Amino acid sequence: MSVEEQGQSPDPSAEAGTGRFSAWMPSGGTTLVILERFGLLLLLFAIIVAFSVALPDSFPTDQTLTAIVSSQPAAIFAAFAVLVPLIAGEFDLSVGFGLGFTSVFFAWLMGNEITFALALLIVVVIGLMIGAVNGWLVVHLGMNSFIATLGSGTILSGLILYFTNGQILSENLPQGLLDATRTEVVGIVLPVFYVVAVGLFMWYVLEHTPLGRRMYATGAGVEAARLTGINTQRLRFFSFVAGSMLWVIAGLINTGRIGAAYPDIGPSFLLPAFAACFLGATAIKPRYFNVWGTVAASILVVVGVTGFQQAGVKEWIEPVFTGMVLLLAVAISVRTSVLRARLHD
Repeated sequence: MSVEEQGQSPDPSAEAGTGRFSAWMPSGGTTLVILERFGLLLLLFAIIVAFSVALPDSFPTDQTLTAIVSSQPAAIFAAFAVLVPLIAGEFDLSVGFGLGFTSVFFAWLMGNEITFALALLIVVVIGLMIGAVNGWLVVHLGMNSFIATLGSGTILSGLILYFTNGQILSENLPQGLLDATRTEVVGIVLPVFYVVAVGLFMWYVLEHTPLGRRMYATGAGVEAARLTGINTQRLRFFSFVAGSMLWVIAGLINTGRIGAAYPDIGPSFLLPAFAACFLGATAIKPRYFNVWGTVAASILVVVGVTGFQQAGVKEWIEPVFTGMVLLLAVAISVRTSVLRARLHD
């Protein structure tokens, strides 16, 4: 499924600056509208009910809710990092490696007695530089984003091995980072509030500003957007830089949450991040990559995996469940689109 097919199809009014998208104006029966927009949320509710009935003593508890919520901020930030380039019509396969590199390099700097503030500044600047290099390779050199970011990600994987020598880094992690990622407010860790704040900001920019409308238009068709006067090169470049800032945040949150930097941690975030984005594009704002659909998809996957783990199912269930949910949600989205087309006829 291409980026254009799954996530971008703004109507002409979006490019004209009205801020309206055709996905928000469905026609046909109310049932189809609900199924198309909120099918993912209904599926999430069904999964919660099913596990609550099957595991009444362990699943529907405060401890499970806290565990689910607390485990997701880094993964959601990684999904956000994938989301921004996707909206602009590009793939960034370096996200997982960038997350892992941030985690490892920050821990390495702290182990070499660099101050917290300076180490933080260094990883942010280097992360933005990596995003800028990806953008330059794709936009100005003309490389395919899939190949360019896979190449840069592979380089980062080598640097991760260089800085860690295959070992876990955990010495001298600053208390400031641990406090920022582990402190609880009303029983909720602070990174959850970071996700909400950044999600609200991204939602506003993407759906209520000219910048967001131009990014969606660019993702729908670079040449068509360029002919309307949109600076598509700048927007595509910006999407990689903005994405790199988000995976830097994800890497720092993950390091603080687990209290260490693992040399193999980054790549495990990549496929779930893409799955969350594509799965999220089937809900809330169907056929568009969108912020809240991505968040809902991330939560749905972890809820299902948590339930299966509590039921004693082996670890292999996580990728199987993620893939099955993605296929099911996309199938539902495609089917409802067909039904809507029939209603129009």
